Amino acid sequence: MSIPRLPNLVLTCASKGSTRSGIESQLQKIYSTYALSRFLDVSFFHLPRQQYADFSHVNRASAVEREETSGLTHRYDELFHIPFDRELPAGGMMCHLPSAELGVLCNLRDKAKREPDSFYLVEIISTQQIVEKHPRMLHYIKEVSPFESSNSLPLKIAIHARHGDLLEPEKALPNSFYVTVTQQVIKKLQQLNLPFVCELHMEIASQMLAPSLQGLPFDKNVFKPNLASSYESLTKEFDALPNLKKFINHNPLSSLQSLATADLLLTSCYSLSYLAALLNKRGLIVYHPFLEHPLPGWINATNPETINQKIAHYAERVS
Repeated sequence: MSIPRLPNLVLTCASKGSTRSGIESQLQKIYSTYALSRFLDVSFFHLPRQQYADFSHVNRASAVEREETSGLTHRYDELFHIPFDRELPAGGMMCHLPSAELGVLCNLRDKAKREPDSFYLVEIISTQQIVEKHPRMLHYIKEVSPFESSNSLPLKIAIHARHGDLLEPEKALPNSFYVTVTQQVIKKLQQLNLPFVCELHMEIASQMLAPSLQGLPFDKNVFKPNLASSYESLTKEFDALPNLKKFINHNPLSSLQSLATADLLLTSCYSLSYLAALLNKRGLIVYHPFLEHPLPGWINATNPETINQKIAHYAERVS
């Protein structure tokens, strides 16, 4: 049975946003708006999008190649549908908040309680200010995650990484980071005699934007050489991991599902694995300190003792 919520104050995610943001960023905004509605105990509404941007603005190799747009839109609308709390009435007041502020929303909630015959629809572009102070609210996302983990052996260690993104180069992490942390996890699992498999999900740009000679930040007509021939060299360090399967420029929806159902997810600093971590209902999430807004309960990769303790506790639940 659904929990009764304030019916005349409804939050919705703004349907218009940056055309450069990928599906993972768009979905993160929708799910964050849902979480905020639960945090405030008000209603939520969202219509399927008419059009999704491609998963991430990194130009992927031909294995992904944008899929068919019409079929892709339907698949995402169907899979990531979040039940809304009520239909929208014909009348009412529309509020547009570029950045959600808790004080403003609480005042509006109080007003809606005092005026039960009124109706307010609040369109939100960003929940970042509230998430920074109340990251725990994002745990509400797990209750509407479309992904279910198996909770069976062997345990799945999933790693997300990206190469060749010049639009957000500060988020790139060296392969050595992922390998070192994963080896530590494997060592603990071996001590516990638990079988495991490793999956590497990596996006490698097939073409990268190069600095413009005209002094502009980027010129999309200037490219560095195609990186497809470098796939093996870019992933060679990961060969040190046993029981490893590599998924390079894999179908993004399949990668998201695999990451979101992992027993242990080692995230990158990019939005795809962050979204997967938010949607992962039961797994352990290990993150790099550079990651913005980690949730309470996620494990900082620089704390090996905590990683070992969490793995041992998780193993008791699944073994």
